[in-house]
Amino acid sequence: NIAATTCMHPNISTHRLESSHLSPMQRMRMLNDILFEPVHAAHNAYWLIDILQKAKLMGHLVLLSGEMGNATISFAGTSYQLGMRETYLRYGVRGTVRKKLIQPLYRHTKGRWKQYSSSDAWRKYSYINPMLDGQVHPSRLIRQSGRPVDFRYHFSSHTDAMLQTLMPGYNPRLRFGHELGQHFGLELRDPTGDKRMVEFMLRLPNRLFIDQKGETKQMLKRMMKERLPDRVLYQKSTGLQSADIVKRIQPDLPEIEEIVRNFSTDLCEKELFDRERLLSDVQLLKTFKLDTAQTHHLLRSVGIMEFLNSCK
Repeated sequence: NIAATTCMHPNISTHRLESSHLSPMQRMRMLNDILFEPVHAAHNAYWLIDILQKAKLMGHLVLLSGEMGNATISFAGTSYQLGMRETYLRYGVRGTVRKKLIQPLYRHTKGRWKQYSSSDAWRKYSYINPMLDGQVHPSRLIRQSGRPVDFRYHFSSHTDAMLQTLMPGYNPRLRFGHELGQHFGLELRDPTGDKRMVEFMLRLPNRLFIDQKGETKQMLKRMMKERLPDRVLYQKSTGLQSADIVKRIQPDLPEIEEIVRNFSTDLCEKELFDRERLLSDVQLLKTFKLDTAQTHHLLRSVGIMEFLNSCK
């Protein structure tokens, strides 16, 4: 797909980054030091650093990204926000009943049930000490922040969905980009986050993002038609970030196990982490029995441990 795309534009040259020589743990620690705070996507640190280092070594002064594209040019649209007529034209009678009756009723019932249960989705991945969980009530704090405990967002409008993705007021991409740019001597720019682009996309009605067949991301597909190969533009499968992290992290597991075992509570005066579960999952990771999503969460917790250790 990459080769097919670049062949259409001879002024573009490709440089494949394997990042095979980089230790995920070392780069996670490096990212903590640069930003002076732990990062949410700790498992991505190795390839994020590799891109920046490679750009600097090649003598570039500016690095372009498309990180804000999820809320602008590649915004999918929110099908449940379509009006009744628009929904019927795209999905028919059965689809309209599903989207306008069954799904809202299900979301409402599920939300009410979760308010009175302890089966919030985040607990499946959490390494918070169960005793601390009972003291600080994370589910209550998550709801107070406006975030759903089941990781499923239901926005009041498509513009609300776009704005939430942009994270106004506190956007880590912008701040981290500034600090990473300073560290590596690069100017990081994101055309998809240009003020004019954002304002233009926010003015577009929701129906323009969804075609008559119910296919999403129509603004991106219209803009890139005949600029990208069809096999790229209409690709339905979804790529994964750090999909091979379970394999990549294997050489770092002895160090990770040592960090978990030796983490001190002196700084916080409380046992923050479920150390027993962390150690158990490290053993599963050694035998490739821990899935990718859980590995991401494990590394995030280890990254917080390392950051707190560096603050002593």
